[in-house]
Amino acid sequence: MAAAFPRLWVHKDAVLKCTGDGLMVSPRTFSIAFDRNPPSLIGWIGKLAPIGLATLDVGKRYAAAVAVGGTRAFKLEMR
Repeated sequence: MAAAFPRLWVHKDAVLKCTGDGLMVSPRTFSIAFDRNPPSLIGWIGKLAPIGLATLDVGKRYAAAVAVGGTRAFKLEMR
């Protein structure tokens, strides 16, 4: 599994890209709970909600995530 900081960063980055906010909104304004599968957003008060998260399996040396607005649950199919 990827180290903690890169894993956290890619999830927060996915959320901010999903909303279109980019770094205009500080990643410190919300948290990601990794104790759930899939990870969940905590403390999000942004303009787009709900936001679903998924962790992508890209190998041990990398971290990747995707965020989808308008739903908490979605099915991600890797081909």
